[in-house]
Amino acid sequence: VACTGSRCTAVGTYESSPGRWLPLVETWNGRGWTISPTPSSSGWYNAQLLGVWCSSATKCVATGSYTATATGLQYQMEQAWNGSTWSKD
Repeated sequence: VACTGSRCTAVGTYESSPGRWLPLVETWNGRGWTISPTPSSSGWYNAQLLGVWCSSATKCVATGSYTATATGLQYQMEQAWNGSTWSKD
């Protein structure tokens, strides 16, 4: 979890279907949590965000990893928040 002012961002993972885990980002606005859509790929499984750092309400970076469906190899992943959307970095 990373907070700037009254805004907090939490990262993790969720099971979208049996055996398929995808990144999860939730944002606290001072009153409640909201799920923020994050980029993912049909070629990923066991994708997870493990840490997040925010320098402001409009700039965050989340890091984690995913396993490629085609190769079974694990890769590092970064996602960036620009104040309105998350994107693969």
